[in-house]
Amino acid sequence: MIRIFLFMSSVLLVFTVLEVTVRNTYGKQLLPLRDEELLWKYAPSQTGYSNIGFPKATINSNGFRGGELKENKRNIIMLGDSYTFGMNVQDNETFSYLLGEKLARIDQEYQVINTGVSAWGLFQEKIQLERMYAEYKPEIVVLTLLKDDLRRLEFRDETNKRKYLKTNKYGSILYRNSALIQFMKTLKRQVLKEEPKNWIHNTNTSQLWDIEKEKVKEIHSLLWNNTVLILVFYPSSDQAFFEPVKEMRQWPNVIVIGDLGAYFELFANEELRIKNDGHPTPLAHRIISERIFLEMKKKGLVAAGGSFSSGAVQ
Repeated sequence: MIRIFLFMSSVLLVFTVLEVTVRNTYGKQLLPLRDEELLWKYAPSQTGYSNIGFPKATINSNGFRGGELKENKRNIIMLGDSYTFGMNVQDNETFSYLLGEKLARIDQEYQVINTGVSAWGLFQEKIQLERMYAEYKPEIVVLTLLKDDLRRLEFRDETNKRKYLKTNKYGSILYRNSALIQFMKTLKRQVLKEEPKNWIHNTNTSQLWDIEKEKVKEIHSLLWNNTVLILVFYPSSDQAFFEPVKEMRQWPNVIVIGDLGAYFELFANEELRIKNDGHPTPLAHRIISERIFLEMKKKGLVAAGGSFSSGAVQ
């Protein structure tokens, strides 16, 4: 009994030392919540890291990146994955935040809401917009599209979906409170490069667009007459990714930004992608925010005094 007690005491001591060390060095990981439709989302009211050793992110009480939202604002909703979320950059370095700062200098009533979630696909972004559209009544919705988004599909088999949700409960008390266990799971995921089970491979971009273009159309169909949709195509070497650009430019109340690559070419690749990670650097986020703001001004969506007219898009 004494030996067992000493052994357990030693294990507890080692665990406690490691827990304190990890907590003081890295803090806690951003915690997800299981969702029957979205599969996962961020738990509200938390601060934590996405990847080990990178800046922490703030999630407000609504579950969105950034500070608390205010009522009766002229809302702009940002939809996307980790690039929109701002993976591994500071809260004030995301292109959502930077766009909000630019617009605030024109009109303090603007509010940019960053709803990006790591590893999300178009079906999740559509559900997110459906849930919040009536409440926030956005004047503009910005959807950032990446080539990887096209392979993140919803589960077609309900059995596989239930299995995934059961496996990823994210709910154990120990996991949600231990920085050490979160650290170990994050390290394992990064080393093994684990992906959600709903991602598909070995399908070319044109075939993926045949499926996913309908999702973009559905997102567009959700918008009321006075809401403008801005589609931002993130640079890609695969030209098939840009196939729908010409068609989407013809959709009513839609602005397509497909030339980010021309702006990115002015800088070295290592200036635009975080080393050993690949997500956009603060410089890349600044370029994206500038490009969106420039297009909004060009189309007459913002002007001195904060005037807004969806009709200007046409």
